[in-house]
Amino acid sequence: MTMPAGEPAAPRAAAPAAAKPLLDEHALRELQLTHMPARRLEPMRSGVPRVLLVCALLAGMVVAAFIFLPSRFGGSMITSFPGIARRGAAVNPPPATAAGAAAALPAPTANTPSRDFPPVPAYRSEGAPAPTAAAPPPAASPAATPSNASTAQSLSDAGYAAATGQGFAALGAGRLDEARAAFEKARSIRPAGSEAQEGLRRVAADTSARHFGALRAQATDLEAQERWEDALAVYSSVLRQDRTAAFAQAGKERATARLQLADSLQALIDHPGALASARAREQAAQLLQAAEDESSPGPVLREQMARVAAMLPGADQPVHLSLVSDSLTQVSIASVGTFGSFARRDIELKPGHYTVIGTRAGYRDVRLDLTVSPGQDSQTVSISCKEPI
Repeated sequence: MTMPAGEPAAPRAAAPAAAKPLLDEHALRELQLTHMPARRLEPMRSGVPRVLLVCALLAGMVVAAFIFLPSRFGGSMITSFPGIARRGAAVNPPPATAAGAAAALPAPTANTPSRDFPPVPAYRSEGAPAPTAAAPPPAASPAATPSNASTAQSLSDAGYAAATGQGFAALGAGRLDEARAAFEKARSIRPAGSEAQEGLRRVAADTSARHFGALRAQATDLEAQERWEDALAVYSSVLRQDRTAAFAQAGKERATARLQLADSLQALIDHPGALASARAREQAAQLLQAAEDESSPGPVLREQMARVAAMLPGADQPVHLSLVSDSLTQVSIASVGTFGSFARRDIELKPGHYTVIGTRAGYRDVRLDLTVSPGQDSQTVSISCKEPI
């Protein structure tokens, strides 16, 4: 800008004074040397994503329940609410309700614009019969669904396995009654089950073995007591139930032989007169040899052997016998002879069985049986007729 001539120039403003610094050099140096802790920046946390995650999870559960529960329970959850039909089935209103609704609507005219409205679901009044044409198909019975049939089969298999397991455990422990009950239960669940049939067969075999074991112990005890007839009866009873029982076959043979031996020896002891013949004495010697060959003769057999052995040496030796009477009775001995009347008479008889007879006129006869044993000491016999007729 050009100033007009002749005007004095305005005085120049004075230069501003230099600005004073905010911090002096010493304070700035200390600030630079001061250690400031570094802080890491973190994103700000917000609760919105977690809430959205929970909402999405709940929505998924609702959709899953709506999709899977009807198929799991045969659609019973949907059809249980009034007015809600099974998916894919249409519910028609009752005829009366439909007719009333049609009458209430105005008739369409040429000027009336045509508008398509979605079908309005009609609700059936409670107690009114459902139309036949629109009735939904009957729901399948829960027992007929494949899932329920599979569950029932699984329960049946589990019950059968548990029953057979209990049966074999009891069988191994020797509890036969408990095992039989368990296998019977398993067979009732599955009649053709091979495990139940095998278990029952083993129970029957073990029961039979236990029963025969008790009978065997009883027969062995009878043998120890030398009750051979009773032992033979037990063995015969076992063989009537099972002809293949080996222990009963051997026991019956053993008991029969010992019973015959004991009876034969006792017959010689009871009738020593049988030893009067040489043949009888030979048979008695054979019996003694058979008795000595027994591996474990009991006390009864040893006593019989001792008595028969003592009888054999004097079997054919006469024994002294004294007859005493009343001198009025006629005395005789059958197969020996008549001795008449006497007060006392001594005779000798070989071992054997005899009958002494006394007779007297007017009196009843008297008969006495007499046994003379081999090696017997002198014997006295008194005989008289004392009972008048």
